[in-house]
Amino acid sequence: MEKTGDFYLGKITVPARIRAYLAPLALIFVLLIAVYANSFYGTWIFDDTPNILENKHVHVESLDFESLKNSIYNLNGRVNRPLAFLSFGLNYYFGKTDPSGYHLVNFAIHFLTTCFLFLLITKTLNLPLLRGAYSRHAYSIALMAAVFWAINPVQVTAVTYLVQRMASMAGLFYVMCMYFYVLGRLSDKLKKQIAFFVGALLCALLGFATKQNAAMLPVSIFLYDLFLIQGVSRHTLKKNLVVAGVCLVVIAVLGAVYTDFSSLLAGYENRPFTLGERLLTQPRILFFYVSQLLYPMDSRLTLVHEVQVSTGLFDPVTTFLSIAGIAGAVCFAFVRGARYPLLCFSILFFLVNHAIEGTIIPLELIYEHRNYVPSFFFFVPVAVFIVYVMRYFSYRKTLQAAIAMVVVIVWVGQGHTVYMRNQRFSDPLLLWSDNANKAPGVSRVHTNLGNVYFDRKLYARAHECYMQAKKVDYHHNIFNKGVLHQNLSKYYFHIESNTEKALYHAELAMEFSPGNWRVWYYLILGELGHGDLMLAKELASAACEKWPENEHLRYLKGLILLKQKKYHECVEIISNALNMGLGPERFYKILGIACFYEGKFVKASRFLDMAYKKFSEDVELMLAMVEIYQNMEDYAARDRIVQNLLCEKEELSWEEYIRRATENNLLNTYEIRPSKLLPIIRESMCKVTP
Repeated sequence: MEKTGDFYLGKITVPARIRAYLAPLALIFVLLIAVYANSFYGTWIFDDTPNILENKHVHVESLDFESLKNSIYNLNGRVNRPLAFLSFGLNYYFGKTDPSGYHLVNFAIHFLTTCFLFLLITKTLNLPLLRGAYSRHAYSIALMAAVFWAINPVQVTAVTYLVQRMASMAGLFYVMCMYFYVLGRLSDKLKKQIAFFVGALLCALLGFATKQNAAMLPVSIFLYDLFLIQGVSRHTLKKNLVVAGVCLVVIAVLGAVYTDFSSLLAGYENRPFTLGERLLTQPRILFFYVSQLLYPMDSRLTLVHEVQVSTGLFDPVTTFLSIAGIAGAVCFAFVRGARYPLLCFSILFFLVNHAIEGTIIPLELIYEHRNYVPSFFFFVPVAVFIVYVMRYFSYRKTLQAAIAMVVVIVWVGQGHTVYMRNQRFSDPLLLWSDNANKAPGVSRVHTNLGNVYFDRKLYARAHECYMQAKKVDYHHNIFNKGVLHQNLSKYYFHIESNTEKALYHAELAMEFSPGNWRVWYYLILGELGHGDLMLAKELASAACEKWPENEHLRYLKGLILLKQKKYHECVEIISNALNMGLGPERFYKILGIACFYEGKFVKASRFLDMAYKKFSEDVELMLAMVEIYQNMEDYAARDRIVQNLLCEKEELSWEEYIRRATENNLLNTYEIRPSKLLPIIRESMCKVTP
């Protein structure tokens, strides 16, 4: 081997063809790390909580087969996007609930996707059909298109929003599949062809196991082969009719296997739009996506969008114009495909890959992460145009420099917008405040903002947001209306101690969201607040059957049994929950109180000691321990707890301090009786006070 063709690092030889790619890929990495560096500080947002934090299936504690197998299930215990959930499980194993590790993986996926996209575009521009027009500037065009795609702010929700790893990882396997297919298609050696085609098939399967929209791969590959390898003509169109049929059959089979068509139409019962209205609205949304990709200003980007639903062909008139525009684009692609193959393929690729999430399935109308795959080739014609303009003005170096400067300024602007959007994902308050300003007509954003305020104990602000959501009364999904009433029930129950209003909103929530365990939780609490222990127990039993691994519902049922003085049943259900690995610390508390009421003081003190290690500031728990130690005549332990209570109560009198502790007796496991406790505390204080 001649040294002139390779780059030497001691005994390591890097072939020139590989060395040619190192600089562009290194540049891509530098640009991505620059704009996504602050994404590593992002936190859990929106659907991250149910899909990762609350999904026990992905909480992998060991790498044995059973644990990994269990991790492929979603929150509802179904095998849906198994590879994505497996990746969450592996993230949990190595970093538990620290979001930085998840962000690191998301970034790596995005970087690898960009690398393979660059390689695919480069290989595409060097195809025999395109080589004459583009090969001379293939690297420049591919690099520019890949960078435009990778740092476009529209992609932030697929990268920084953790749960949308489903979209980005599916995108990685999607582009890898296409790249390996092209390598196999162009190879003149049978062994290489087989190896590359097997690799493409494997990537296709991995992509579909990550997210179902990878089912469009056969169509994308078919169009790629027809437009960019064979070339569009009457002869090739006729010849490929059979292939087109096979692609449609594959998609139909995948759809039949993974889609419950009987429930598909039923899904529209929970939407504020019909199937017809969705089909009329989506063309307008596609053009909105195009405008976002070309003009990705921060003011036009958000997580949840407010969209006017098209109720007729001319209502609004942009509905007809959008449909006509898409029809015209498709006709142009097939009519002019022979002359402008790259442009026409890019148009069709964008439309085809929006087909699954942008047609009949009753999903939300719009989400920006849906552009991740469809926009793969979106910027190729843009890059071609820029490069050819610069080549046209090759004799005007100043003008060339000005064009290059404009491109750099656009990249800097996009990078800055990405950085700003990442910053919002670092704090739910920033994200939902921004979203509420950009989509004030959507109830969901006000509800989510209210939840943030509630979690931060800004209860008045939370109530304002909930009431604004109620006033707006526009929900993308009827279930979200139930979530709003569930949050109002939570507010009235915990903050205003108004069990009447709490129960009213819990009952409304049950009408809209009977499949939400939190709705059941607050309905049970409402009945408990009304003193109807029998109905509360019936509801709790039914809820525990629906969600047998839900520790909150198990605890609530145990609490009801405790209040019914059915201590043996209470101990049994809580012990079973502990054996399942559910919520040990607070379960120890209820076990200890049940044992106390049964007169098993030693056992009770042991359980409460274990609970106290976790909840050392729990007033109810400490007061219960005072009475138990008094009954055990363990005065040293009693005095120690009384001293801790003394530190906690500060300037309050003992009477006022204990009175405040009794305000939430409904949820207390221990019945706080001031007449019983005050003499014990005074006796203890007399002993320890000089």
